Amino acid sequence: MTAHEPSEGFVIASDDPGHPGVTLFLVDRRKEKRSFWSFNLDNAFILLTKEVADFHVSMLKYNNPRVLDWAQAQVALANNSNHIEARNHG
Repeated sequence: MTAHEPSEGFVIASDDPGHPGVTLFLVDRRKEKRSFWSFNLDNAFILLTKEVADFHVSMLKYNNPRVLDWAQAQVALANNSNHIEARNHG
């Protein structure tokens, strides 16, 4: 069900309710047991097809859950870095 190649596939994302403009990624619980959401893609749950990702995201309802393809996830990750850096220096 998950992609082996991290440059393809889809991730489930959500807004961080405590930090506007920051995206959280659903964690692959086989890789990380301490949390369900992460600011980075290292341990994100990667799905092979959009249909499967849409099914999973349909079960979520808070904080704007959505499916991102890998390219969109990379943009969100870069945006996270910018927000976190600005918050640390602001």
